[in-house]
Amino acid sequence: MYLCEDAVGLSDAYQRQIQGTNDSISVASKVLLDSLIRDPASAYRWLDLGQALSQAGALDQASYCVGRALQLGGDSADVALAAGDFYLRFGDRHTGLRELARTLLSTRSLDEPVFGLFEARGVSFDEILSYGMPEDKSAVQAYLSDAIEHRDVDRAEKIWKWMTDRHLDDEKNAIEYSSFLFYQHQFSQAATVWTSETAKFTPTVGPAPTYGDKEYLYNSGLTHEPLAGAVFDWAIIPTKSVTVRRDCQTQPSGCSVQIQFTGTENIDFKNVSQNVVLKPGEYRLRAVVRGTGITTDQGLFLEVKDGENEGLLDVQSDQLKGSSDWHAVQIPFRVDAATNYVNVVIRRKTSMRFDNKISGTVWITDLSLVRTR
Repeated sequence: MYLCEDAVGLSDAYQRQIQGTNDSISVASKVLLDSLIRDPASAYRWLDLGQALSQAGALDQASYCVGRALQLGGDSADVALAAGDFYLRFGDRHTGLRELARTLLSTRSLDEPVFGLFEARGVSFDEILSYGMPEDKSAVQAYLSDAIEHRDVDRAEKIWKWMTDRHLDDEKNAIEYSSFLFYQHQFSQAATVWTSETAKFTPTVGPAPTYGDKEYLYNSGLTHEPLAGAVFDWAIIPTKSVTVRRDCQTQPSGCSVQIQFTGTENIDFKNVSQNVVLKPGEYRLRAVVRGTGITTDQGLFLEVKDGENEGLLDVQSDQLKGSSDWHAVQIPFRVDAATNYVNVVIRRKTSMRFDNKISGTVWITDLSLVRTR
């Protein structure tokens, strides 16, 4: 008879609501009303009854119950979420969206249900941004991440514009959004986003102020550690037989990338690289390099290749072998319209000789990629 244990009755009522017949909803409403009478201060009991009454078509009574739930538990994100869904379905859509915005403002744990309701209830993008999205960096970044996770380029673009118009963007989501565009083959748009955003946070990380204008390598002077996940910064892939680190002491000025081979592997090394989007034209990659004790017939060199099809572009500098003092190397190359982006790589190919395990250390600094024509 459910005289003592409320949970049993509630579970039975929920199951009857799922059945959805007139009789089952009628019984559920009575059980939930009895539960409310036993605990009238509970916002959740008011919500339960309101949801059952809405299924029965008693919308005025249901609306009263949801209103009481908000009065008693309006600070609860769960209550705001349920109320938001109710108002979206049966009441004032703007009120419902404002309740969902309050949900997003209070917690990140309910992002997925809120974003799911936007879609399930047919909320337009304009409605979401006008009423359902708080001007809160954490919330809007979560919404951008949701669009990226679902590979929704159009939605991500609109969210990004909304974010930047309100100065809610930062380095972290610039990395996320530009990388997303890049992997969706929106190369020019990705580069535009990255160039625009780096102009905002360059004072803290220090790449050349001419980046994207005269200098096309990001972090060309190795002025900061590569930004994790940034598709347009240096990508360094660790490997056990090579140590790669940023060195700001060995060279006369500035910083360099130091690459030390342990002599334990005949490695095909291409673990330091950067993607660059370039318009058609003629360019020059330049660097200042130094080496000590580089063994084997295959040394280290710089390479510029088409990021998608090496048959379109693949040029290399002279190899660095043995030991040498600081000196400049450069690669002139031409980019045609068929090339969407190039990949600048610090490279060493495997050797075919018996004595093929490479050892020694290389430093590379003053990297620069400029347009010559």
